Amino acid sequence: MKVKYIGVSLEDLPMGAVREVLSIEGDFYRIMTEPDETHLFPPELFDVIDESSTMDMAKYVGLLDRQVTVICKDGIKVTGVWIDWTSEQDNEPDPESITLSCADSSLIEIYVCEIREIGASP
Repeated sequence: MKVKYIGVSLEDLPMGAVREVLSIEGDFYRIMTEPDETHLFPPELFDVIDESSTMDMAKYVGLLDRQVTVICKDGIKVTGVWIDWTSEQDNEPDPESITLSCADSSLIEIYVCEIREIGASP
């Protein structure tokens, strides 16, 4: 989900900055700050701009261990066997991610916040 920071300007997060919520951990938003670091912030410091961009991974759980095609928000398509899902807590300091095993035996980790959709591949 996209949020706008309405708190007092910080060196790493100026007032009015629009950010993607990478994950919700407990009662806090994990947000990327200016020097490409993630930090937890209370939600009352943000106005929600767009709730539609948060993926609900629960609806995709049936695709685990199957051949899938992932379409990223930047339009890149990646195909492989979905072998792992890592929560934001287990992937810290990085956000929630999935791992695909590709045909050439390489592993690709894709952050959930970068995914537009996941679908089964033939």
